[in-house]
Amino acid sequence: MRQERDAGVLETREGLGAPEPCQPPLVAQPSRNRIADRAPGLESRAGLVDALTDGGGPRVVQERPLQIHLTRATGRAHVARHGFASRWDDAIELVTAFLAPHWRDPCVDWWEEREGVHAVTVGSIWAGIGGEELARASRAGSTAERLDGSHAFLVVLGLADESHLERIERELGYHRHANDEYYGGGEWPILAAFTGWARHTLGLDASAQLAWIEAAANDDGTLPEQTAEQLRPERYRPWVERWGEPAVPLLWSHAMYLTLLDVLA
Repeated sequence: MRQERDAGVLETREGLGAPEPCQPPLVAQPSRNRIADRAPGLESRAGLVDALTDGGGPRVVQERPLQIHLTRATGRAHVARHGFASRWDDAIELVTAFLAPHWRDPCVDWWEEREGVHAVTVGSIWAGIGGEELARASRAGSTAERLDGSHAFLVVLGLADESHLERIERELGYHRHANDEYYGGGEWPILAAFTGWARHTLGLDASAQLAWIEAAANDDGTLPEQTAEQLRPERYRPWVERWGEPAVPLLWSHAMYLTLLDVLA
């Protein structure tokens, strides 16, 4: 994302509480989908990664902890499925060795807006490397910091409960946060996907989230960064004048659609 960081806002790390036992999620096998039917070659996450890397497999060293966790999980699942030795274990272990002592270090949030220690970042690191202290910090952060659509992933991980998801759906829908003005503050397909994944984890119906994402696709099957209702429509044009139109297609949107489709299969 191209939005400038606001380094003046720091997240709190106070109020650590004991977590409930929880496990990282399993990654389901890919399946055919309606958006992929309109965009040949994107039939699965594995195919999408192969297309991006000329068949070289997933990129292990990523900028964000969520991507590290998903790379660990999907990379090892890919190795097991195809029955060959992993080429990425060394890189995974190096990243793990770095994150273990540095997870308290401030970084930007998912949206590249705020500097600090963020509940979903810590939760994503926990999902990749484990650790009771990380789970406690993520749980505490989710209640101490502002409500954020990314918190739906904490529900997937078992680090936030159903009441937290209900609040996200009630107060934010698929918006990032209540103060969002980036390109007017639209609704994000990735957050619809995370919400659907969280609902499915809780045993709730997620078909509405899947249908919402599919309805957001363009005629050629591409998914945008954001769409639908804007919280601050008057802020849309200033962003366009500054940076151009919002991103479309956005790889993250496609990846999360495929993830939700697999989870629900």
